[in-house]
Amino acid sequence: MFKNARQLSQLLDYTLLSPTVSQKNIEDAAQLAIHYQFAALCVPPTYVEHAQKILTHSKVKVSTVIGFPLGHSSIPVKILEAMEAIKHGAQELEVMINLGFFRAGDEDYTLNEIRNIMNVSHSCIHKIIIETGLLTQTEKKKACQLIMKTGAAFVKTSTGFGPSGATTEDIQLLTREAGKKAKVKASGGIRNLQRVEELWKAGASRIGTSAAVSIMREFENQSGLQNRHSKAS
Repeated sequence: MFKNARQLSQLLDYTLLSPTVSQKNIEDAAQLAIHYQFAALCVPPTYVEHAQKILTHSKVKVSTVIGFPLGHSSIPVKILEAMEAIKHGAQELEVMINLGFFRAGDEDYTLNEIRNIMNVSHSCIHKIIIETGLLTQTEKKKACQLIMKTGAAFVKTSTGFGPSGATTEDIQLLTREAGKKAKVKASGGIRNLQRVEELWKAGASRIGTSAAVSIMREFENQSGLQNRHSKAS
């Protein structure tokens, strides 16, 4: 169990990447992110500047996605996306790799893709998405090994748009592979406090979820109930 709300909130990236997300949704989410002190608010590239203006005096980081969700954009296009995101205030970038090249065994392409994006965004934290639901166990390990070579801060499991989200087994595997060289972010299908706790205990250092607010409220409700029971006893 988490010691307090702050410990939980700093684990969570509040994510708003629905195809229909609006500017008003971003504004509301930014205020909630400030209230709960989430680690980051992850928004589509078009809303980075707007989110940054609201979050600028807070400790909540502005995060956005690159090559999302399929990863098929060319390297120059992803570089431009990263440069635009930085210009508008992004502090964390979540990059979907090109799985076609990776699964074909073209390690140089994957390394060049990640390194080129990192080269134009030195100030950012980089979370490299590998879409674990589409990979074999061997491929997950290899992807993790390649990401560690680039010096990226995080290996991220999923976009949330793939065939499956984060599993406890995947978090354990990626944590073992990454060791102390990179952290692991879990995402995809994480809807409640119990699941967050399971993934955290498995080794996740960040958890991305669109249900971050309801998870915090669930924690608050449980904490309040425990406090009432303690006083009663």
